[in-house]
Amino acid sequence: VIRTSIAHRSGSIDMFNLHLNPGLESIRLEEAAILVSAAKGLHNAIFMGDFNSLSKNDAYDKGLLELLRAKGIKKFGEVALQFDVIDYFTEHGFVDLADALGTRETTVPTPANNDKYHADELRLDYIFANPELVPRVTSADVVKNNLTDRISDHYPLVMTIR
Repeated sequence: VIRTSIAHRSGSIDMFNLHLNPGLESIRLEEAAILVSAAKGLHNAIFMGDFNSLSKNDAYDKGLLELLRAKGIKKFGEVALQFDVIDYFTEHGFVDLADALGTRETTVPTPANNDKYHADELRLDYIFANPELVPRVTSADVVKNNLTDRISDHYPLVMTIR
């Protein structure tokens, strides 16, 4: 995690650029608890990056779990798809900006993908913010173009705050 404080006319914005554990949801959930604790008392906190987790708001096909099992992928659940990490941020008052703005898009895979864990179209990258910050966010998007097709196995996220 990299924490950056940005001076803004409305006060400091604290951005946590993160990459959660690629293994188990239980470990990612522990990391989420640490991050939420670090943001206590911050009125303009943003969590942004690779959460390695699924959101139930993305309405994945019911066959996704079987498809993942067939590929030997267990990081999103073995008995049922797990949404614990994304639910944790939401339950602690943070807003999924792509969900709130209606700009949800898959963030993996890109054509540069070489990782079997990104072999299916998934949204694993998110931007979460305090509710106080949401009205000032004018966009939260996934950048998909010729360059971003090649530079990573994940598409980058970009947001605009006024």
